Amino acid sequence: MASADKRQVKRKREDGPNLADLPRAGREIVAILTDMGVTKFDPRVISQLLEFYYRYVHDVLDDAQRFAEHRTSNAEAPLNKDDLRLAVSTRVECSYSAPPPRELLLEIASKKNAVPLPAIPDKPGVRLPPERECLTNPNYVVLPSRAAPAAREGGPWDIPASDATLVARKAAEQAKLKRRQRRAMAAAATVVPVPLAAPAEMVMPTQSKAAAAADDYD
Repeated sequence: MASADKRQVKRKREDGPNLADLPRAGREIVAILTDMGVTKFDPRVISQLLEFYYRYVHDVLDDAQRFAEHRTSNAEAPLNKDDLRLAVSTRVECSYSAPPPRELLLEIASKKNAVPLPAIPDKPGVRLPPERECLTNPNYVVLPSRAAPAAREGGPWDIPASDATLVARKAAEQAKLKRRQRRAMAAAATVVPVPLAAPAEMVMPTQSKAAAAADDYD
């Protein structure tokens, strides 16, 4: 069923639109296409051209009404041919760009075709022009990564330190060194001496005397 509908739609597109079902503007568009030699086209082309046709006429009439209002200082002033011509010329000059003349295109084409094509190198594999002439050649250059800048005296910014800053920094380092020395001296002065243990020869006679006294008591 779906395939039959598709064939019917395709046949309808090939036969062309039915002029009886088109509005007057649509029939005029078909007549313009026929005069230009276009006899086969998709019916949806008429809808697209009609949309462009209505939008273009609406914009031209709106611009013409604004020109008439500016000319007469009246919001309900009637339009005349001059207003419409000015609106059309403004729309053509501002909204559309005309193609370059044929003579200019022929001149540019002759200059371009006068340059001979690059010779294809005779080498095995795919025979292509030089790499600089191929579209596969990269059109960019990767820059090498830059090394990190070394630390400066003035900080992360590229500004040299002044003499006063250097003197103040040196004085701060000396004061810090003196504080460390004072702390080390205070820590050495508060060390408590640890008593030494009695020698073994001094303990042995005491033990022997106690043992002898115990024997005499017995």
